Amino acid sequence: MSEPANNGIFPKFYTDTIRNQSKSDAEGRPVFDEVEMVEIRIAGDPKNVVTRKARDLDKERWYAQYEQFKRQEKQVSSGTPIQEWTRISKSEAATLKALNIHTLEALAELPESGLQNIGMGAREMQKKAIAYIEAANDSGAIEKQRKLIEQQSEMIDELKARIEELEAKKPGRKKRAAA
Repeated sequence: MSEPANNGIFPKFYTDTIRNQSKSDAEGRPVFDEVEMVEIRIAGDPKNVVTRKARDLDKERWYAQYEQFKRQEKQVSSGTPIQEWTRISKSEAATLKALNIHTLEALAELPESGLQNIGMGAREMQKKAIAYIEAANDSGAIEKQRKLIEQQSEMIDELKARIEELEAKKPGRKKRAAA
């Protein structure tokens, strides 16, 4: 299953204990069940945090993060970490992270409300993020083309060598003496 774009949504799966009232009533003591939970944060809106029991839809939607949780690995969203972007200062990166903007892609996809929470210079920062991603995508495509051309050249050289070898093995064919 491929991971869909996160659109500035950052889920975190974890395990918590919740009191099971019916079991508690039946046994006459507090009984708790371990349940899988998900905490959902929205880029640009630090006050909007949803915490609930993880649903099958959550597990499918954020498959990569859920699998990381199951393997007890750190849950990360894919993308370019905001602190790796050299076009902003450490303090700007810290501000963005405080607003749940952890990747360059999240900044590029940020809606108007998120930009307002960043404040002055947010639109310019977003434009730079978009330009950076587009340039990186373009250079990635160029690199793929370069590798493909290189592979094709190697195959052509191999085929030429095979043809020369087969030509040399043909019966009745004598090699010409170099003049």
